[in-house]
Amino acid sequence: MLREYPDVMNVEQVSEALHLCKALVYQLLRSNEIPSKRIGNVYRIPKHYVIEFLCGGEHDG
Repeated sequence: MLREYPDVMNVEQVSEALHLCKALVYQLLRSNEIPSKRIGNVYRIPKHYVIEFLCGGEHDG
């Protein structure tokens, strides 16, 4: 499912992959339900955190 996406994703890619609106993805990032790094105004989301979110797993970030 996520093979076509890069190892580090942006909000638009996460939104597309999870079939969620961007606003909800931003909410998940701000609440740290999907961990990310913010560089300036841009979020970078490691793909393995998206996979953990889908699997309902815990993260240590």
